[in-house]
Amino acid sequence: MHAGKMARFCEELGWTSDLAPCFAAFVKRLDAGAKPEVLELTEIHGVGVVRARALYEAGYQSVRAVSVAKPEDLSKLQLGRGRNAGMWASKIVRCAKELLEKRARQLRQLAEEVEKVAQPTT
Repeated sequence: MHAGKMARFCEELGWTSDLAPCFAAFVKRLDAGAKPEVLELTEIHGVGVVRARALYEAGYQSVRAVSVAKPEDLSKLQLGRGRNAGMWASKIVRCAKELLEKRARQLRQLAEEVEKVAQPTT
């Protein structure tokens, strides 16, 4: 809560290149309730702190690692309840792939914007 207010305060003062990114990262971490090493994994839809920790400790330490995992391997981690473990594992792999695709689209858009700005005007 306080970190969020501080981030907004920094933005209001125009300190966006200084302190605001630090607070913004901290707010994200607090919202997820996760330690830094598993924070990225909590961005996968359906993965909270507990599942992120289980994935991390099993060697799946990035969204990419989860996206290329075999659902049957993830289902052994007990990420779902009982008979639903396979379903949850398939969903987590699918959501990790979707997240990577979304990030790729965002990077392509950013690259296009940078390219437009960098082009000399005639």
